[in-house]
Amino acid sequence: MTKPDFSGRWRFDPSSCEADTPTPRFHELVIEQDGDRFRFVLVRGAGPDGEVQEYRLVIGEEHPPIPQGPATLHPWLEWKGADLQLSFVVRIEGEEGSWLVRLALGEGGVLLHAHEHFRGFGQDQDAIRTFVRT
Repeated sequence: MTKPDFSGRWRFDPSSCEADTPTPRFHELVIEQDGDRFRFVLVRGAGPDGEVQEYRLVIGEEHPPIPQGPATLHPWLEWKGADLQLSFVVRIEGEEGSWLVRLALGEGGVLLHAHEHFRGFGQDQDAIRTFVRT
């Protein structure tokens, strides 16, 4: 089965957000896909004050930990049918939690739905966030 192409520039649509948590820190997501290799760029703000985070992940491969403020993220990327699933073990000062993000294309590839589940550190949060291809 041919896997869908998630490549594109995606802008967060706050009007479609279903979340136990506030809106994401980033407002734009860029995905570059080459087979099972992915580059994710998260953009928050614009101009010189903007923040950009970049992650390069390959389906089914172990990746080095990603420092994220006081946390360390241990990523795993895999296909779940036609969806793309990012799983992170989150470690902060000896404690461990999990963050799962399942990406699904909708409306013929115009929408990107991010189904998020965060567990740990006294939190139990779920969200569905929608991004529009720009």
